[in-house]
Amino acid sequence: MPSNPDFHKIFAADGDRTEISDADYKGGWNDIVGENPPSYKQFNFMGNRTDIRLNYLNHLSSLEWQYQIKYYPGQLVRIPGSDKIYVCKIENENKTPTSHTSDGMWAVFGGSPMMSFQEDGYIKLPEAMGHLLVQWKKCVESTAYTDKIAWPIPFPNAVFNVQATRVQPADQPTNEAGSIVWNVDPSGFVVTAGWQFGNGKQVYVLGIGY
Repeated sequence: MPSNPDFHKIFAADGDRTEISDADYKGGWNDIVGENPPSYKQFNFMGNRTDIRLNYLNHLSSLEWQYQIKYYPGQLVRIPGSDKIYVCKIENENKTPTSHTSDGMWAVFGGSPMMSFQEDGYIKLPEAMGHLLVQWKKCVESTAYTDKIAWPIPFPNAVFNVQATRVQPADQPTNEAGSIVWNVDPSGFVVTAGWQFGNGKQVYVLGIGY
């Protein structure tokens, strides 16, 4: 079986090249050299330009970051061996995403460390989408007003909204089924199910923040 083409190899990458203007490029060899044969440097330039474009298209399909590619705002890349995806914020070349998030060239777009799909879990939208954090937790009501229940992970900045739903088994009456969540902050909350503390009732709590 034939092997896959190696798009990392760029024709005439180290050779002498004579650049061809965009205007001449559109007209072809008749505009560039007329009746004279093109020089090897012009052929090098054409082959080099074609390989760079193929390399760029191959990169777009694989998302694998490459140092020789110039990136433009909105492009997504993945670092080999990492489960994070980065989005380009500022046009750059040979600027590793892992080393250039603090200067604003790249931002984390997604990856498994940003989510946990469990009974007590969360999903955190990337910086490019505002760092919105949504969390959910199934908990037993607090035993006292000082008994705070921790979020699955702390909210880095603030909590915008909290919703609580009493876990009501089908064979139990619906009285005292209301739930109240209070003393909410980025680290946790206090919850009561019904009208008293510590009677063992379970509550679903949903929090939204960033």
